[in-house]
Amino acid sequence: MTLIDAAIVFAADIPVDQAGPIMLEELTQAMGLMTDIRNPYYETRSVFSEDSNTVAKLGVQDSAALRFQYREP
Repeated sequence: MTLIDAAIVFAADIPVDQAGPIMLEELTQAMGLMTDIRNPYYETRSVFSEDSNTVAKLGVQDSAALRFQYREP
């Protein structure tokens, strides 16, 4: 499968301080990792945390999951 484009739409009422982390999560999910994690451990560690929008860069596991997703067969 080849990703050629994506569209991400934001609600007008999201808090400004959460816009960056939300955009990072949505961009990462648009690259094929469409999941959220509900676990307090990941709230400050992963862009996929269901209950937090505070992570502004990919965590170690996030990066590893992307590398795994796009590894050469």
